[in-house]
Amino acid sequence: MRFSVRSMTVLFLTCLLYTTGCASEDATSNVPESTPVNPFDLPGNWYKANFHAHTTTSDGDVDLPTRVEQYKGAGYSILTVTDHEKTNDVTPFNTNDFLLISGMETHPASPNPDMRFHFVCLNVPLGLSFTKETGAEERIKTVLGKGGYVIAAHPYWCGFTIEELYPLKAYGVNAMEVYNATCRFCGRDVSSVHWDELLAKGWRLPALAVDDVHNDSSLHVGWTWVRAEALTLDAIMAALKSGAFYASMGPEFKDVRIQDGVVKVECSPVVKIQFFANAPNGMQMLAKDAPLTMASFEPKKKLTYVRVEITDANGKVAWSPALYF
Repeated sequence: MRFSVRSMTVLFLTCLLYTTGCASEDATSNVPESTPVNPFDLPGNWYKANFHAHTTTSDGDVDLPTRVEQYKGAGYSILTVTDHEKTNDVTPFNTNDFLLISGMETHPASPNPDMRFHFVCLNVPLGLSFTKETGAEERIKTVLGKGGYVIAAHPYWCGFTIEELYPLKAYGVNAMEVYNATCRFCGRDVSSVHWDELLAKGWRLPALAVDDVHNDSSLHVGWTWVRAEALTLDAIMAALKSGAFYASMGPEFKDVRIQDGVVKVECSPVVKIQFFANAPNGMQMLAKDAPLTMASFEPKKKLTYVRVEITDANGKVAWSPALYF
């Protein structure tokens, strides 16, 4: 069997990353992995949020005040500005009905020599920066140590394999993007297969939808509904860290839960309800004479997780939180 120079490089770097990741996992092996909450069990309000946005501070087309008004005026309650390797002063833009969170998108090296990681970091201090040589683990742990939150951005667009992504669990990555609106222009906007494979490996990883807005073509396309008791930084960060949210392009979930072993969903009118679980399990319901607003799925085999996608008549999708048996 012959190996190219690139494949040998990828193999070496992947093994190196795995070695480091396994060491980190061994160090925390006695700490049980937390299970994300079911937001439909919680009191509070739903807040509409976009957690990935760029401005002229990096490569966006408008300045921060304009970007804020674009989202505030469209009914969003939360926006995170995540310029590449740069932060912004968000203090002047926060009001009782709108929360602007300080963020940054950072790009450490990955096991793939042709693509760096893209991490969307939320709730970072003003002025945070990294050298180009700073590794993924150090960047992630620095952000987490400052009370932040780290999202693995658009893994399908990046072309990452599951073997390249899974070691990020040991580093503490909090969530991933299941949908990224800007990536739709090259057909790599949906990373649901990556999500399923990571869930099947036992990583209880929540997922968000984002615009990753750079210009008007990706405004208000994908968003995240966050369940929290108040529109404050502390309450929203606590909700994110507990997994109290779901991703959408339009359709809305009213309830998703596992009851007596049966997965039940209620939602806004849709034409398709799809249940996903450990391969090859799942179920699909299609509307016939009238839209669907509820469905149930009773697994015949033992599963570790289940999630639901709903699709409306316009082809817009929403992704439920993953629930665990």
